[in-house]
Amino acid sequence: MPERFPLPTTDGERTIAAAEPQQVGDRRVTRTQVEFRDGSEGRVYVTDDGSVYPSVSTVVGSRDGDTTGLDRWKATHDGSTGAANWRDLLAFKSAVGTLVHHTVLDPYADRDLWGTEERAASSSLADLGSFAYPANGRLTERDAITFGEEAVGWCRENAGEALSDLIDAVDVERFLIDETRGYAGQVDLVYETDLPGCSLAVCDLKTSKRVYHKHRLQAEAYAAALPVSVDVLKVARIDPYRRATEESYSFQWVDPRSRWTDPVTRDDLRVEVETLAAEFRETRLPVRRVVPDARA
Repeated sequence: MPERFPLPTTDGERTIAAAEPQQVGDRRVTRTQVEFRDGSEGRVYVTDDGSVYPSVSTVVGSRDGDTTGLDRWKATHDGSTGAANWRDLLAFKSAVGTLVHHTVLDPYADRDLWGTEERAASSSLADLGSFAYPANGRLTERDAITFGEEAVGWCRENAGEALSDLIDAVDVERFLIDETRGYAGQVDLVYETDLPGCSLAVCDLKTSKRVYHKHRLQAEAYAAALPVSVDVLKVARIDPYRRATEESYSFQWVDPRSRWTDPVTRDDLRVEVETLAAEFRETRLPVRRVVPDARA
């Protein structure tokens, strides 16, 4: 029988079924998708004593107030004649991203990482069936399962290029709670690194076409929540669609010779994370209700 966790809401306390909870300190922790009091949706982590923490990705995502680019992308891929359907593309890439995390990180874990989200991702590809995929200026009909297996397989074979400094994994896909800043999350990888002058690193794995500022924020948010200090942050990018890998480190993010037009230090990132988390708690908590989570 699944554990039942208390969830305080604007209408009184509810209980939720705890999907694959983890132990964090002396508390059990689960996560679920919710609607906040302002009507927005996102993910929260819930403890067995009823404490609620917005996820790192939800907090960081709250900074993206300008959706012009996303709206333009949706309009371009509206599913009309000669255009792909953005819903199909989003469902496919979300499922592949989940499965890539599993195939890349599972070899380093001390437990089997296959669970509810991975099963849902696999089912999502099967449900999607054949869909229109844009590539090189034209649409191609792709079978979601076959295309997904190709993408995941490429990432598996090339993961070493994005994790070249890894000596030994310390933690893999573990829940973290930052009591001070008021958020929680799941860190992809904490590991011993062979980078000069460094011993411990936090890594966030991405399948995106580039490393974005929000990825830098996420990595620092995880580092801040750890009970130990880390020497370097890393975003490991493995893009199966453009056949590209990238290792992006925090010491590069302050280098004026790098591609970043907004160089930032880790202190800058931590201040921004703290500000975003405080604003989030002020404007969006408490939770209004639980909503279906397509990723669970």
